[in-house]
Amino acid sequence: MTDIGKIDRPGFARSEFTRTEQASYQAYLEKIAQDHCPFLRDSLFRGGTVTDVFRISEDVYSLDFLRLFLAVLRCVEGFVAQRRKFTARAKLLYCRNIAMIGPIGEAAEWNRLMSSLHWPLKDDYTACGVMFGKFWPGEALTSRSGVPIPDPPFGLLSIRSALRHRDQAFFERSPWLIGELQGADMNCADNTLSRVARAKTDQALEILKDRVKLY
Repeated sequence: MTDIGKIDRPGFARSEFTRTEQASYQAYLEKIAQDHCPFLRDSLFRGGTVTDVFRISEDVYSLDFLRLFLAVLRCVEGFVAQRRKFTARAKLLYCRNIAMIGPIGEAAEWNRLMSSLHWPLKDDYTACGVMFGKFWPGEALTSRSGVPIPDPPFGLLSIRSALRHRDQAFFERSPWLIGELQGADMNCADNTLSRVARAKTDQALEILKDRVKLY
């Protein structure tokens, strides 16, 4: 795991799974891999999936959303840096999940939090060939064939490399990014948010005030 810096606060903290959480998470991943996602199945088989765990509280809304975003952003930068070391095949099987465990409550509140994290990242990192999935308890997704997709046991932001042609389907709400997806450079080393991630924490948080917000 990549160090996210000393930015833990009352609203969230870096953590590890309990034994029960680990079991429910593993069961969820295996179910998704078996029934819905061949990519995840291959990634798990090859040992390409890693997970960061954050514990969040209701204070994350009022106190610490920017700090949570910065911690997530630094995980994304860790993913990009690690990916550069891999072969072309291994790049496509590498996945970094960020599990967020806490009393957020209703599905609508999870949606609000996960979407607020997801969209700025998607906007900046599509050109780097990075894809983000957001999943949460109570989301009640179905597959394109109408099959119910299991909810995760907690909020989950998934980071992986883009597949240029197959992933266009995920840009229906952001068609202006399709050109960046098609021209994506997986070896990119610099964009606006990556520079923020490398800044000192206080400076980074000041910049993020004008870049990200809760929906």
